[in-house]
Amino acid sequence: MLRHIAIVALAALLSLPPSASQSIDSNAVLEAIKDHLHPICTSHGVSVIDNATNTKTCLCDSSYAGDSCDEFVGVGILRCALAGDVPLLLTVLEGVTTLRGDLVMSDGCVTADAITAVGKLTKIDGNAFIYDPTTPTQLATDWPENHWETVTGCIALANLPEAGLVGRTLFPDLTELGACSLDEVESKLPSAYWDTFVNRTIPPQISMMLNHIGADHEACVSGCDNISLASKLRTMPGALLLDDLPARDLNEGLLEHVGGLHVRNCPHVEILGTSHLATIGEHGLLLRETGLKNLDDLAGVQVVRLGFVDITSNDHLENVLGFNPTVVERSGTVSTSVEFQLVCQNGYHSGFPETECTCASPEYSGKLCDTITGDFFCMDFAQAETLNQTLANVRHVIGNIHLTDTCMEMSFLNFPYLTSIEGSLIVNSFGMPIVEPGFPSLKSVSTVHIESVPATSIDWLPELETVGSLSIQNNDQLTNLSGLAALTTIDEALEIFACPAMTSFTGLENVARIGSLSIVSSNSLTNFSALNGAEPVLLLGQNSAPALSIDACADCEALWSHLVETVEIADGASVSVPWSTCGGFGTVPAGSLSCACNPGYTDYMCTGYNGDDLICNVSTASDIKAMLAGVTHLYSPLVLLLYCGAGSSYGLLDTVTYAAALYFEDAIDYQGQIPAGLGYVSIFETQLSDMSLFGAVTHIDSLEINSNEYMTTLDGLESLETAGQLVVYNNPTLTNVDALGSLLSVTGDLIIVNNDVDVNAIAFDVNAISTNTTLVTG
Repeated sequence: MLRHIAIVALAALLSLPPSASQSIDSNAVLEAIKDHLHPICTSHGVSVIDNATNTKTCLCDSSYAGDSCDEFVGVGILRCALAGDVPLLLTVLEGVTTLRGDLVMSDGCVTADAITAVGKLTKIDGNAFIYDPTTPTQLATDWPENHWETVTGCIALANLPEAGLVGRTLFPDLTELGACSLDEVESKLPSAYWDTFVNRTIPPQISMMLNHIGADHEACVSGCDNISLASKLRTMPGALLLDDLPARDLNEGLLEHVGGLHVRNCPHVEILGTSHLATIGEHGLLLRETGLKNLDDLAGVQVVRLGFVDITSNDHLENVLGFNPTVVERSGTVSTSVEFQLVCQNGYHSGFPETECTCASPEYSGKLCDTITGDFFCMDFAQAETLNQTLANVRHVIGNIHLTDTCMEMSFLNFPYLTSIEGSLIVNSFGMPIVEPGFPSLKSVSTVHIESVPATSIDWLPELETVGSLSIQNNDQLTNLSGLAALTTIDEALEIFACPAMTSFTGLENVARIGSLSIVSSNSLTNFSALNGAEPVLLLGQNSAPALSIDACADCEALWSHLVETVEIADGASVSVPWSTCGGFGTVPAGSLSCACNPGYTDYMCTGYNGDDLICNVSTASDIKAMLAGVTHLYSPLVLLLYCGAGSSYGLLDTVTYAAALYFEDAIDYQGQIPAGLGYVSIFETQLSDMSLFGAVTHIDSLEINSNEYMTTLDGLESLETAGQLVVYNNPTLTNVDALGSLLSVTGDLIIVNNDVDVNAIAFDVNAISTNTTLVTG
């Protein structure tokens, strides 16, 4: 568009008579189109072309500034009080986006047109006061659209009872808000608020005040819904003060911090929309004459800093358990006018002022009568209803809660404020499906026992942080503990009993210490990785119980290796695990998961022998059998001589699954099993007639058969498929090697020489065997 205008202007110049158009001045062109070039001046400035730089600027009227003259700087306060001032106000603010100074609108100036005009501002570098003490009905329309993004001071709206707020957001774009002194507010719109700011050591500051604004109580008999204040604002350094606001449910906002929160004379307000609020500053919390039934909207508030709490004259307030700040700091001299009226949960007020509760019956105790002592057993629908009522406003239970049978099958149990149980929580549905109970705030329990509940996870204890003992029994479908992600401490025992589907401890990633861990009849539970956080979980051992107790495992060595990386045993604590016996060749020292093996023994369970070479003969056979009883891996060489493996030493190698080196020599008459895993085997000068001892062997690293006078055949090696090396020589009566017919490959050499074998009669093709070298001559 601007290019089009420039071209038109230039064409006009070019159409002049030749004498007049021979020299075209570019500044003349710019002068002609200056009002259409950026920045576009508001009506409060004129376009000016700088002939030296050929640039356009706006020359602003007095009281205006900014590139476009869109900032009203005024004389500090833009005040509008009379109906006759409205046209002037509209003129003053035409095209203006920023107001430097305070905005004060009152009396006849409080009209829809005037408020619409100021609503077009995006920034007020000062305070904004809008009130109508004389004709409060003249703004009888919906609250006009507002575009304020930043107000460096405070906002105070008062005595606008006919303004329609339903479905409106007062300040939808507001993201920054400052504060002003209470003195400043009261100098503009007098109201007696000083008495509510009792922390007089700090001058009271207001960020936003809404007083008697919105459709009156006749239009909103029960309060109006769908009202929002400032949907984008996150912080107010001063107090938020709501007085005589005819709202019931305020829409949810993002407000995280206020310097103070004062809500008074709002009998219909039930919901504050402040679930994001985390801190309340020096001006404290005041709730007086509201319609609040609980303080759940303040559940996120953790700190009330340097302030006070005044919760009084709220006729519908049933409990204050949702509001439980962890820190309430006080400093300076707190006024004696502070009135903190307790809301007694299960009792009535006593004392003067009303600062004490007298509990209704002996089982209740605590400052708010929110603690109950006793045991609670629930096994049917009627008892469930009673329990819901009994614990509705209870924060602490001293005793046991036992939930079972149809108590959970058909009814919804919900204890919204219960945070601790100084006793046991027992849940047992005897395998029947349940409606999960509600414990949304429960943080600590002495003992939790969950039995026979058909669920894959435990999702109904989302805030549980600390337990004394946790027992999970007979839960066929439970796969992990993912619902317990908030848990950090198990002071005593964690017991997993008969949970066949449970595979891991997922859910316990935040647990750092466990008194003792016991796993029984849960053989699928082999993944302990969840316990391996920044540091392995420390298993302490409690009350003489082992720090770790596991009854059985499918692959114990893999489980042991996994546990060594994921848990730590406290110094001096014992363990009870399937490898505790260490094969009889060692012990598990206190504070350790691993076997300390006797000399000569090795491997995770001391079932490996790697000591001195073993010479087994008639005098040593019994001792060597005892040494190898239970050994699975024999790494030391074993020489088997006459009488070894016969008689009292029969079955010498029955438990061995791998032998590194076996030497069969002399008139050996060995009887018993041969390990399936073999390294080097030498058959030398024996009385063996065949190789029947080796009937189950499929691989030998190296086999040497040499000088066996009575060996006539290699029968027994029919299962041998592979070897590292195979040498058969100097066996004078050996005529048959057909037992090697299953041999597929020899990594090294295959040598059969100097025997009595007819090479042409061999029943298989020796050259078909894959070898490095093949030498078969007989």
